[in-house]
Amino acid sequence: ARESLAVARARCYAMGPTGEYRLAGSFGFGSRFGPEESLDASHPLVGWVQHHRRAAYANAPADALRLQATMEREQYARMLAAPVYVGSRLVGILELQDKQSGAFFTSDDLRESERIAERIADVLESYGAASVADEPIPQEDADALFRPGGYETDLDAGELPPPPALFSSR
Repeated sequence: ARESLAVARARCYAMGPTGEYRLAGSFGFGSRFGPEESLDASHPLVGWVQHHRRAAYANAPADALRLQATMEREQYARMLAAPVYVGSRLVGILELQDKQSGAFFTSDDLRESERIAERIADVLESYGAASVADEPIPQEDADALFRPGGYETDLDAGELPPPPALFSSR
């Protein structure tokens, strides 16, 4: 990204096991104003990527919808964000900020950022970071949810109580 797109700053987040996006790498940030270590689902950058579902840019904070306040607070004028997918699963976010020349982001930059995002996806997939294992269900919950032979109750079929009255005749 630094060489092919000549951006001043970039940060890449990869999805952690609990669904938050953790900082995987960055460059160009000063020590005082480094990128956030993790982003939860409510962060504007996550919302931007989920809204667009593909690489998209904003060449002014006013074009960035909910990201406007973040761009103004962190003092960058242009951004390009590309989702990192493995299959159909969003596993990471690549954000590029401000070109070194001050130029606008273009459709050529979108295509290049998508190629970079694909390479990141390959790395995440090869290390298994893109496949968060499902948490095993406790045995007592499995027994309660998945009883062999179908649904069972402690009562016989003839002993079921009547359903509650939801509405009165009035």
